[in-house]
Amino acid sequence: MNKKIPALAILIVLSLSLVGCSTNDSKNGDSKPKQNTEEIKNHKIGEVVDLDGAKVSVKNVRKLESDSNVYAVEIEITNTGDTDLESDFLQNYILKTDDNTVGNAINNQELNGELLFDTIHPGDTLKGEIAFELTKDTKPKTIEIAYENVGKYTVFDL
Repeated sequence: MNKKIPALAILIVLSLSLVGCSTNDSKNGDSKPKQNTEEIKNHKIGEVVDLDGAKVSVKNVRKLESDSNVYAVEIEITNTGDTDLESDFLQNYILKTDDNTVGNAINNQELNGELLFDTIHPGDTLKGEIAFELTKDTKPKTIEIAYENVGKYTVFDL
């Protein structure tokens, strides 16, 4: 009986340690970006929006002269943080149309300073265009802009 008590104690300690290791800690295990608790206000073309680490502005929207329904959105980003800011035209910019579909970001040669995969160093400003292919007979309505290491995201009316 005396040998069973230490064995039982060891078994309980091991069981508790395994349970402790397998539980999710929402503070450390959550890989989703933090949700902004502030109400998101849509901004107008030309406005500069401070995203707590970057200042961003949509300067212009234009339809490209191609057979398909492709629009170019001119964006200017200034890194106001103290670390590099990664700008990825596939991940950071979501264009929505007037029928609530999402435009596809594409590589296009008709752009003035194409934004693709760029690193913006602290204090630097980057300006260029992103092309979006839309479904037939739709027009751009909004663009959502968010960056990985920046505290907020924003929406611009187009």
